Amino acid sequence: MTTAAVSQPEPRLTAVIFDFDGTLIDSERMEFESWARIFEDHGAELTTEIWADFVGVWVHPAIFDVLRGLTDRHVDEEAILARHGELYPELSKHLTLMPGVETLADAVREAGLRTAICTNSDREWVDQHWQRLGLDRWFDDDHVYTGDMDRRHKPAPDLYHLSLHGLGVPGHEVVVLEDSVHGVTAALAAGLTVFAIPTAVSRQAVYPEGARVVDSMHDLTVDDLRRALCEKVV
Repeated sequence: MTTAAVSQPEPRLTAVIFDFDGTLIDSERMEFESWARIFEDHGAELTTEIWADFVGVWVHPAIFDVLRGLTDRHVDEEAILARHGELYPELSKHLTLMPGVETLADAVREAGLRTAICTNSDREWVDQHWQRLGLDRWFDDDHVYTGDMDRRHKPAPDLYHLSLHGLGVPGHEVVVLEDSVHGVTAALAAGLTVFAIPTAVSRQAVYPEGARVVDSMHDLTVDDLRRALCEKVV
């Protein structure tokens, strides 16, 4: 008597979770530029290699230690934060969507997939760009999971666990799009399939094993996301 092989069901893609800064909007470059100006004010240079460690996380107080190591000038943290507070709003007025976002996000919604935003940034920051960039075309207001929701920030997986719970979908049916090492680390720690899409300021990043690295969201289709789930279980 022979036993027929039992075929495994093909993984189903149900939802796509997008990081915000550096993935949906081009804010990582703006953040880098604002701190680069502050370093320049102190006679120091902030390189993209140094900045790679700060992409996707709260930069202070650690950024002050870096600055102290590069300058002999006094580092007045309060004055620097005030200066950053002046630069940041001005630069943020010109933020745009990252390349390929509209095409892929349209395709994701047309395919009937659920979507969410998962970010270390607070909700107020997301809301500043919500209407201006038309994010409500692709995301529901109640599926935005932010760093002020009383959870540990990335690289801890907490915000991704919260996103899965809110969406009501299992992790093996989800693909994540991220740009930072910390974000990718968080998604992998939550057991999720993740694409890493480096920005101009994170090209030097070394992503954890398990991340699928692509140059741009232009390089991704919904079929690519589905295939990634299949490859994960093979």
